[in-house]
Amino acid sequence: MLKSGIIEAGAFAQSGAEGATENGNAEVVAVADPEPGRPAVFTGKNRIGKTFPKAEDLIRDNGIEAVHQAVPDASQAPHAIAALEAGRKEVRI
Repeated sequence: MLKSGIIEAGAFAQSGAEGATENGNAEVVAVADPEPGRPAVFTGKNRIGKTFPKAEDLIRDNGIEAVHQAVPDASQAPHAIAALEAGRKEVRI
């Protein structure tokens, strides 16, 4: 099963979590979001065990195999590059 993490727990994150897990071949195991309180609400609703205050911390976690970005398009390039350099699969929501 592919273990993935989601960057930012905002409006697009829920559909990303549902899309990542709907075929049963993946699970979302972590979320990174700098906004206080937002990760706790998202992880509680989706039974996700790990939270990170920064995307970079999620990307560096060796338990993460794929990174889903629920961030605006203009913000995605740095995270995509870091994810690919870390050997992670990179998905934009």
